[in-house]
Amino acid sequence: MRLDSPAEVLNRAADALEGRPAGPEPRDDQWIYTRTVRAAQESRGGAPSTRIEYGPDEWVRYDDSAAAEHGEDSDHRTAREVYRAAAALPDDPARLLAKIRSIYPTGDTTEDPPETEAQHSFRAMGLMVGSYPLPPAALARLYRAMATIPGVRVTDHLVKDAAGREAIAITRKEDGIHEQREILLDPHDFGYAGLRFVVAEDYEYALSDGAVKLQTIEFKAGQILTSEARTRAAVVDSRGEKP
Repeated sequence: MRLDSPAEVLNRAADALEGRPAGPEPRDDQWIYTRTVRAAQESRGGAPSTRIEYGPDEWVRYDDSAAAEHGEDSDHRTAREVYRAAAALPDDPARLLAKIRSIYPTGDTTEDPPETEAQHSFRAMGLMVGSYPLPPAALARLYRAMATIPGVRVTDHLVKDAAGREAIAITRKEDGIHEQREILLDPHDFGYAGLRFVVAEDYEYALSDGAVKLQTIEFKAGQILTSEARTRAAVVDSRGEKP
């Protein structure tokens, strides 16, 4: 697949999504089933290695009952909250980005220094497009707005997600650090595939114990730090049911 500018890729994805019929919103008594694969890099004796974790099957009620389990996470939104917020998003990209920043506000207050508006927009975008399910037209609007965020790029090649599948990586370097956040899209249906954090530039990190330097770890551009792939997602009628 030929990858061009983020605007070309994301608008192409939006065009494809806008032509798809939207199914009915899930009922409150239905469940969202997901399965996730995670990969993280760890250093053993100075040599980096990758640890793969296959997450368990998960079921979450579509209604808002799960909100109480995440009371201290002000960025947590239930599937129903995100579905309805996404369906009501405006077409104008600037207004849309302002809206999703208000839906996922944590970065405004917890970072020191606070997130820039562009970084906040991209982080919030990853949270919203990673929710399931989303109406195709809403996802199309999100992609068109994502293309307008300053600093957003697309890799010139397909990458591998944590499950080993090919994916389109929409990237933005994190402000003030050496990493970039990557939102992964399926190159066939343009659905959400996962999220990665990747080293954006070579750097060294010194581990120390007080004044004593213990070890220097080298990081190379392109090195994958963490990666998460959603391998299954569906609406089901009961907990324990699989599609």
